[in-house]
Amino acid sequence: MNRLQLTRWLFSHIRDLIPAFWISSLARILGQLAGVGLLVAAVLAVSTPWSLWAAVLVIAVIALVKAGLRYLEHYSGHWLAFTALKRLRALFFTRLIPQAPQATSGKASAELTGRAVEDINKIEVFFAHTFPPVISAITVPIIVVVTFGFTTSWPLALIMAIFLAVIIALPFLWMPVTFATARKVAAAESGVTTHVGDDIAGIREILTFHAQDARLEGLRVADERLTTAGRTTSLLTTVREVITVALQLGLLVSLMSYDAPWEHRLLALAIAVALALPTRSVDDFANGLDAAFASAERIYQVIEGTPAVTDGPGAEFTDDTVTFDDVTLSYDGAPRNALESVTAVCPAGQWTALVGVSGSGKSSLAALLLRGWDPQSGEVRIGDVPVTQATLDQLRSHVAIVSQRAVTISGTVAENLRLGNPDASDAQLTQALQVVDLDVDLGQRIGRGSTLSGGQLQRLTLARALVVQPRILVLDEALSQLDAKTAATVRTNVEHMGLTVLEITHRTDLLPEDTRVYVLDNGAVVEHGNVATLRGAGGPFDALEARVRE
Repeated sequence: MNRLQLTRWLFSHIRDLIPAFWISSLARILGQLAGVGLLVAAVLAVSTPWSLWAAVLVIAVIALVKAGLRYLEHYSGHWLAFTALKRLRALFFTRLIPQAPQATSGKASAELTGRAVEDINKIEVFFAHTFPPVISAITVPIIVVVTFGFTTSWPLALIMAIFLAVIIALPFLWMPVTFATARKVAAAESGVTTHVGDDIAGIREILTFHAQDARLEGLRVADERLTTAGRTTSLLTTVREVITVALQLGLLVSLMSYDAPWEHRLLALAIAVALALPTRSVDDFANGLDAAFASAERIYQVIEGTPAVTDGPGAEFTDDTVTFDDVTLSYDGAPRNALESVTAVCPAGQWTALVGVSGSGKSSLAALLLRGWDPQSGEVRIGDVPVTQATLDQLRSHVAIVSQRAVTISGTVAENLRLGNPDASDAQLTQALQVVDLDVDLGQRIGRGSTLSGGQLQRLTLARALVVQPRILVLDEALSQLDAKTAATVRTNVEHMGLTVLEITHRTDLLPEDTRVYVLDNGAVVEHGNVATLRGAGGPFDALEARVRE
């Protein structure tokens, strides 16, 4: 996107805040005119027969007015900016949620966090420090120079007009180059953020595999890339600022050298000095504006991303039987289908297992149930209702998924359990913990889960799903870190709740004899039946179980 398109897009989200924008702009124009008036008053005080007290009074009044206008400019401008940032951040997550998991697959959480925090913060320059300075940088010099021409000297006014026009235009002429480098800086910053985020999240694995040196080298490379991009930006900015200072000095020398009455030249010099702030403000905001546009472009890509699925019209589920009817799924760019004509039925109130090696299509099948994606062909139903007919809120309150990797927030056990059901009572939380056989205090602080073992974390996230009171429960390797005895206890307790359970696992050795099983391989069902029937039959189930026991 170009900057004009980004500008229109950003303003489309703050149309009702435009009055604050004009208040800030008007206050800035009047404040800078007052600043010019201060120096003009000082010159007139020494070049005309003003009394001392009259000069002091005029200057004091102008200074107070200027201070009030400055406060109004900053208050209205920053109120606009931070209100806009709040809206953009809320919009970012509102639009990201329907795009998940498509928008988050293959992206580090640190990279998305960087967009949501750092990139949105940089857009503050656009709202608070862009248009008021641009408007004042153009209007204030025009008003002052034209007034000076009418009242004092048109030749001196023409000299000022020429130099000021070049000074104001210079940052805009420079922007195509600096915008390109700002994009590189934004990308490099994202690389560093992602690398550091990955290091923090995977610190245990890095230390376990003695990968510190390799990760530090990767961080050094990412940091060097950022340094190089930043150095280029700094060089371009320095060159522009040197040219700007040279033009300002040239303006002062030209005014002093022109053959005109000394009073006129003194007044022109005072005006030129006073106009240095309005004109230089364009140069000042240009540095941050390039970064703001680069960040806005990254935010736009997420906010305007197309969800993989669209909301259904709404439907009521009367039966919790889950049916996958001849479904085929292909991910963009994948060399083969993730699922190929898969048919499976998971009866209501029963435990069904989807087993297979990594990459066999088990998790893809679960993603279809929750509408992370829709199949290219076939249909997924809950009872007789296609999942595409329900709204996403209806579907995701009816179906809960517990992933292998437990994700917790910094806080207490109770705060983590209430994520999906903020109104849950302590009794409900305690009951969920009893079901998963987890003896922890509700008030215990768990940080990001560092105080609990892997098995405890898995049971905590399972309890969190049960607090939502779903009718269908998907366990994606959610019991993989439990010992056989604890896993059996949890299975028994969950079975007594009467839920429809789909367990995705490779641990066939932990499955009870009466469990209904579908064996997947390369995206297709290669065997199905009860564990008691398949175990010992010499088929794919036995081959998978043999791999587990090795």
